[in-house]
Amino acid sequence: MVSLRRLKPFVAGILGVFIAGLGHLFLGRWRRAIAWMALVIVVGELFFSPETLAFLEATAAGGFPFVAEQPPSSPVVLEELLLVSFVIVASAVDAVLVGIRTLRAEDAAAANEGEPAEEETWTCPNCRKDVETDMEFCPWCAEPVDPEARG
Repeated sequence: MVSLRRLKPFVAGILGVFIAGLGHLFLGRWRRAIAWMALVIVVGELFFSPETLAFLEATAAGGFPFVAEQPPSSPVVLEELLLVSFVIVASAVDAVLVGIRTLRAEDAAAANEGEPAEEETWTCPNCRKDVETDMEFCPWCAEPVDPEARG
């Protein structure tokens, strides 16, 4: 079975594709997350033309899923959307790299202390799945667990 801790960088990357900075929030890197979110906003404010904003408003007005009824009428709109998409993908890649670097640092610190690098887990009494010890609730069933019951 794959350790839950080993999946964190990849979950962070997937989250970062949907919203820039969300993967960093998942990893607990608050300042870095805010920086990526601010970068997307700044890029949008600096580079989006009124035509691109009108295209986005028309797409969002169609409801979920956000699919445009017509392609962008100008290549400039496509270029501006690709620029923001590039920033979002860069945020996701950065979240994966930060997560991997954090795992390696934790493994190295555990090796220096002579402790095993594997995490300790407890079993949720409600759904019987493994959960990391630092969690206060089960991420699978959202059941809060008393610290004394984590044996």
